[in-house]
Amino acid sequence: MKKYLFILLIIPLLAGCQNEVRDNAEFNLGNISLSAFENNTKYFVVTPFEWEGEDGTTLKSIHIVNSQGENLSAEKGISATFYIGDSFKKTGVYVREDIGDKEKVNGYKLTEEQTLIMETSLASVKDDSAKNLKFIYETNGEEYEKVVEWNTLSTLRTND
Repeated sequence: MKKYLFILLIIPLLAGCQNEVRDNAEFNLGNISLSAFENNTKYFVVTPFEWEGEDGTTLKSIHIVNSQGENLSAEKGISATFYIGDSFKKTGVYVREDIGDKEKVNGYKLTEEQTLIMETSLASVKDDSAKNLKFIYETNGEEYEKVVEWNTLSTLRTND
């Protein structure tokens, strides 16, 4: 009887440990203090981007979200497209037409180190309207979402 009780107790414990691995997935982003952007001008924000999670994880998409986790769209004055660059790409803010080599987020296999490239154009954005990024990714055939605070977004604004 004690063996059966032991087995009944150990199975939920093992199942809980399996879920813990996925909860430990980490997206770590470098922060940049931004000056006010000009309205409707294209900028590239390049920052270090580290992944601490299971090998073979694939990114599906990245979105800017508000504090409630809702996607912010161009209607809110923020237009952003995300790309991935190699880990040697220089961190900073660039005003230009092209940033050089970059890869689409959808289908990108995460490595420990890479750079996140945000191509953005703003229209009348006030301080603190965006704070977080939502990463949608796939591990072992299952899709997950993780919202990560990125302090750089809290300084994203225009000078009107």
